[in-house]
Amino acid sequence: MIIYSNGCSHTHVHCVEKDEIWSSVIMKHYTQDYYMFISSTNVFNINDTNNNNILINESRCGAGNDHIFHRTLETLTHLIQNNKKPDFAFIQWSGPNRRQHCLPNGEMKNVNLHDNIEYHVKFEPMGSLHTLHYIFSLQEFLKKENIKYRFFNYMELDKSIKYNSIYNEIDMDNFIDFGFGKDILTTGILEMIKEKGFSCDELGHPNKEGNEYIANEILGKI
Repeated sequence: MIIYSNGCSHTHVHCVEKDEIWSSVIMKHYTQDYYMFISSTNVFNINDTNNNNILINESRCGAGNDHIFHRTLETLTHLIQNNKKPDFAFIQWSGPNRRQHCLPNGEMKNVNLHDNIEYHVKFEPMGSLHTLHYIFSLQEFLKKENIKYRFFNYMELDKSIKYNSIYNEIDMDNFIDFGFGKDILTTGILEMIKEKGFSCDELGHPNKEGNEYIANEILGKI
């Protein structure tokens, strides 16, 4: 069993233990004996473990959807090339205003409303349009490679995406909608998580109950 997950701090180990994050809850549904890789600044290498049960969590605090898309594409290709195709890929899409910035020395910076704002965030409607394209492109890659997947977005996208052609090409059967239907794309779950008391702070990071809630919603759809 190989499970791949990616996202921002709402998927990373933020205010809970690493075995309590939603991807760990999903993995433990299948097996208690597994190797866990959690990204910090390094990236996953298949030679890191001999265990056949692997949970890869490449989420990073402050990450934008460009980072999530490109990192996921690279790691999944690495796994496929090494005959370790994941059984599932779970992607939490982040705020559309976030982006990566590359300095002249090659150093990468996450730009968001809290970090490195001097490099400027993405404005709307461009941010949401780019995210919609990332979602569609990764969707098509996963289908081509026959990898089972589920997506969900924590933050809402701008309603302008409804007027773009790609909007109608998003496969909602593989989107966890948390009861919002297709409106999940322009709603997200951040406010709902806070309203249910499933967050540990004002930024809506999931607490233990919130992580269990997200995991169970995903498990209910697979």
